[in-house]
Amino acid sequence: MDRAGSRTPVSLLRHEPPSWAHLRLLLIEPDSRVAYDEADWEGALVVLERGAIELETLDGSRCGYAPGAVLYLGRMPLRAIHNAGREVCILSALSRRHRPKEPR
Repeated sequence: MDRAGSRTPVSLLRHEPPSWAHLRLLLIEPDSRVAYDEADWEGALVVLERGAIELETLDGSRCGYAPGAVLYLGRMPLRAIHNAGREVCILSALSRRHRPKEPR
């Protein structure tokens, strides 16, 4: 908590990621959506850095999230990620770097 007693939202952007990790950003324009692809999110810790999103499930229902939300989006029954606000949304995704397989 800060001095005023309010909570500071979680962010992956405050520090350089460790050498074993890869950090990528996804920006979603207002009134836009991004189709869900499980491979894009597998093994990643996701933080909503800015804006508001709604996750649309395969049955069409939606669940909203605010800045600081920490999510795991791998293997989820999702159809799309919607920007639910009037500003560009920023999602950060931290995952392990893939090591090349060593020849046998």
